[in-house]
Amino acid sequence: MQRWNPFSLLCRLLKTNPSDLVSAALKVFTDVAKEKFKAAIAEEEEEEKKAFQTAVKD
Repeated sequence: MQRWNPFSLLCRLLKTNPSDLVSAALKVFTDVAKEKFKAAIAEEEEEEKKAFQTAVKD
């Protein structure tokens, strides 16, 4: 079993193209933002549906 070695990780990161690191970070950020945006839209649609149903009943 190999132990976690921060120096080894640092060496791999230094050998990595910086634009690849930025691209990977942006992909994660974008994926999270998309999920939060979808959740916010779904929540807003649910609130609109409830408001419409309440307005129809009145």
